[in-house]
Amino acid sequence: MAESAWHQTRPDNIEARNLLDRAIAMAPDFAAAHAYVAFTHVNDFMNGWGDSPERALATGLDIAQRAVLMDEEDSQVHFALAVALLWNRELDKALGEARRCLTLAPGSAEAHLTVARIQIFTGDPAGAIDVLNDYMRLDPLYRAQTLHFLAEAQLGLGCYEEAVALLKQRLDREPHSEGSYALLASCYGHLGKIDESRAAWGSSETLSGFFNRTATTCSAVQGPGIVRAPAGRRAAQGWSSGLAGTSAIEQSSMRARHIDITPGRSVVVPNVSRVSGAPMSASAARCSAGGVRSNLSS
Repeated sequence: MAESAWHQTRPDNIEARNLLDRAIAMAPDFAAAHAYVAFTHVNDFMNGWGDSPERALATGLDIAQRAVLMDEEDSQVHFALAVALLWNRELDKALGEARRCLTLAPGSAEAHLTVARIQIFTGDPAGAIDVLNDYMRLDPLYRAQTLHFLAEAQLGLGCYEEAVALLKQRLDREPHSEGSYALLASCYGHLGKIDESRAAWGSSETLSGFFNRTATTCSAVQGPGIVRAPAGRRAAQGWSSGLAGTSAIEQSSMRARHIDITPGRSVVVPNVSRVSGAPMSASAARCSAGGVRSNLSS
């Protein structure tokens, strides 16, 4: 049931919620089922699904908090609450819940991925890579989404070539991830590969109806979607470099997601309260020296 929600498609998310609701009808005190219902609502928020992503986040946060009260010793309730708090921009609380999940379930994929995602958003991409490497050592059949999170972390360090390689591997395994195509567009923008950047962005647009909405509709969505702030300022700056000079329709789509594509302008992505990366020069040195590596199985 819960696995469907990780597939990051709207039909799978709906199916997961329906199955979980049936489980709750049979066992109303099943805390983990409530937790994953909360996760499906946060998924709606992250992906811009439904008429009111903000309401979806509030619903997910409320259900996750109630799930924790049902069973504080269940790792999955802390996972769901951590994800909801992350997207509600309560990053310190989110990290505490994610670490509690990891303590209760040291082998949990959800715990490792959530801790790493929060570290990326709080400006610790190197720490995120360490956590993800630990997870991949525990699970050689790690989820493909892990590669996307590793790419976010490498982007945060300014290691754009490594991020591109990771995103290509993720897309080989899950070719319908609009988020990975959008992040790939940013990485190519940083590398000055404009044609590749626009091609990757085009693939993201094709896959995601959320990104094809009009500017008026999109601007009403105030919360961050899965792509709107994936690695903070560097992601937005990569989009700025790679997509400047695009058509008026594409520019409208970008600006509707709070991304300034004016050439040379410093870009700040809202809705993530603390996002920072290592200085560019230090990042370049770190990448060239191989100071932070992702341990990938072939």
